[in-house]
Amino acid sequence: MTFSEYAKFYDLLYRTKDYKFEFENILKRIPVNEIDNVLELGCGTGTYSVIAAEYFENVSAVDLSQDMIKLAELKNNRSNISYSVSDLCKVEFSEKFDLIFSLFHVFSYLTSIDSLKEAIEAASKHMKVGSFLCFDVWSSAGFVSNKLETRRKEAMDRDGSRIIRYSYSNHNPKEETVLVNFDFVVLEKTETPKFFQEQHLMKYWSKETICNVADDFGLSLVESFDLHTGTEVSSESFGITYLFTK
Repeated sequence: MTFSEYAKFYDLLYRTKDYKFEFENILKRIPVNEIDNVLELGCGTGTYSVIAAEYFENVSAVDLSQDMIKLAELKNNRSNISYSVSDLCKVEFSEKFDLIFSLFHVFSYLTSIDSLKEAIEAASKHMKVGSFLCFDVWSSAGFVSNKLETRRKEAMDRDGSRIIRYSYSNHNPKEETVLVNFDFVVLEKTETPKFFQEQHLMKYWSKETICNVADDFGLSLVESFDLHTGTEVSSESFGITYLFTK
């Protein structure tokens, strides 16, 4: 998983995604007025970071992809956001945070129990007493009712160029992982079509495992919910968002 070429087209492909609505579904569940210092893990191109900066005094954001961070910095026009390249399992800050969040299934890129433990431990070390950790993952229950299939997604830029993404997946039920294969076609007016591929290995997690690991690091579950609807998780929910407190 690289997000190298993909990074250039990421915002275009997800321009209709309602990031603000999703983030506000978290805000409804936390004492916003008591939160100043926020950390985002796996920020991508920084869309959630910019929204968070509208509500909170200071936002720090990290991502493993240098290409993503470069795009996030270009998009950032707020003085209260700072971006850096870092592995979320090894993140190191001198300060602690009132809220740490990681959205768009970043934690499903953690494909082993050891990496999940490392990520939650790293987050816990940066949390104050009474602070919050919020992240979403692919749901093992939701995966059963939302079978992965070949999908096609297309977006057009303002200059008329188009990006087409085909995705198809290989499921490993023993490891509870999914290898997502992306084929991209870039169609620009003045050039011949460009093709590139990426593979993303993802893991779906059970609520029991998530909560057991969080408990090991002193975190208590506040609520689990569907980020896209803001309601309780149902059998149709592909992902589950977890809100923990320390």
